[in-house]
Amino acid sequence: MRISRLAIVVALLAIAPATATDTTSKLPPSRYIFSRVPDGFMRLDNQTGQVAHCNQREGAWICQVVPERRAALEEEIVRLQSKIASLQKEIARLHAQPAAPPSPKSVPEDSNAGLKTPTHDNPSAHGNIARARAFIVNTWRQLMDMLANLQKDVTRKG
Repeated sequence: MRISRLAIVVALLAIAPATATDTTSKLPPSRYIFSRVPDGFMRLDNQTGQVAHCNQREGAWICQVVPERRAALEEEIVRLQSKIASLQKEIARLHAQPAAPPSPKSVPEDSNAGLKTPTHDNPSAHGNIARARAFIVNTWRQLMDMLANLQKDVTRKG
C-alpha cells in the first residue's frame, strides 16, 4: 500500500510540470522535474541543477546523484578563454604597422650591392600577408565555434 502511494506521488510530480502550462497560475514552480527512464526516473532539482537517478529497490524509492563533469567543462572554458586572449594579442601584433624602413641615405651603398630590397608593392608579399590573414581569421572562427559548442553543452548539461 505504501509503495503504491509513493508511486502515485511520483507520477503526479512527473505530470505536474507537463500540465502546468497556464502562465497566469499563482503556483510557485516545482522544485523537481521528473522524467521517466527505462529503469525508474531522472530527477532534476530546479534550484541546484543537480540530477539524480531514482528507482525502486527493496520496496523503497532510492535516488542517487548522477556524477557531473561540470568541473572539467569549466576548466576547458578557462583554457579556451586564455587561448582567445593570446590569439587576440597575436592578432593585434599582426595588425600593428611594421617599423619604417631605414632611409636610403643611412645605409651604405655597398651593403645593397646585388640585393633587392623588399617593398610593399611586391605582389608576393601581398600574397603572404593575405594567406596569413586568412589563416588567422579561419583559426579565430574555429575557436569561436568551439566556444559556442562548449557553451551549448554546458547549458544543456547544467
